[in-house]
Amino acid sequence: MFPLRKLTELPPASRLRKITLILQNMEIGLARGQKPDPAYLKAVYGLAREKLSEQAAKARPVLKQAAASKQALSKQADNARQAAQSTQSRQSAQSQGPLTRKTAETAQSEHGAQSQGPLTRKTASKQAADVRQTAGLSEKLCLEELEPSELLRVLNDLRHEILSALGAEPAEWDFLDFDRGLLDRASRIVLPLRVYMEDIRSPFNVGSIFRTAEAFAVKHVYLSSHTPLPTHKKAAKTARGCEKIVDWSVEPLSVLEKNVGVFALELGGTPVHEFTFPKRGTVLIGSEELGLSPEALALADAGLGRVSIPMAGAKRSLNVATAFGILMQSWYTAITAKV
Repeated sequence: MFPLRKLTELPPASRLRKITLILQNMEIGLARGQKPDPAYLKAVYGLAREKLSEQAAKARPVLKQAAASKQALSKQADNARQAAQSTQSRQSAQSQGPLTRKTAETAQSEHGAQSQGPLTRKTASKQAADVRQTAGLSEKLCLEELEPSELLRVLNDLRHEILSALGAEPAEWDFLDFDRGLLDRASRIVLPLRVYMEDIRSPFNVGSIFRTAEAFAVKHVYLSSHTPLPTHKKAAKTARGCEKIVDWSVEPLSVLEKNVGVFALELGGTPVHEFTFPKRGTVLIGSEELGLSPEALALADAGLGRVSIPMAGAKRSLNVATAFGILMQSWYTAITAKV
């Protein structure tokens, strides 16, 4: 554990960044069934809340000024609207007589009451929500009484709140891989299914394809020399540890010349629900921009041909990782279904 005394001595921003790492480790521990030390947890939680409150207090005058300016503009607009309504009411009253003037005044009074009613209800609703939120925070402060799943969510929320306060965009909030890549290779079911990625450009797609390949028992993944490696930081983020237990290698297209059951995932092929999937084979998937090369398609056409996914949209296009997921589920189901 990082010493609390050193934590308090860090500069404010550094302290918050360090707390996010501490919270992250606590979340990983909880996911593995390890509850954090109650005293240490309470101290770290308190330090985080204290620093977040200080930042909120510094920002409050700026927010208050902005709110005051907005309120002043709103009031000016209301005054102008009321003046226009009063002028219209007087003109109408003068043209229609005393009784109508009284009726107009009554209507104007009722209109004012109606316009204030929803505003009052809205204020009351906000106050009730504030009370509930305060009660929720009080419950969260009893951290040691929370169930592990509840505590995990509380710590996750706090970590994201800190990241937001530090100026990080939600897209930059790292997903936690609770497995830390320590997947059990021995527990995998492996079938004689292979994949060849030809010139895939996005490392995120590469990682996603590896994750899908692991889920559907793929034995080996080949990558062309122009495809990002699964060890790339962005690929590893979406692979979630699967790149460490699925065998892979960088190979030229010629490695498939002696393989049996070669086919391509490409437009213009046999619909996926009609295709006869091999019990042993290799599927070719191509670039997000250009698809498979003529050489890769020739290999597929000399083998089992092409398979396509029927679509109804105007674009008639899917992300390569999404299309691969649909194909692999169909392939896996076809060869493992009980007859």
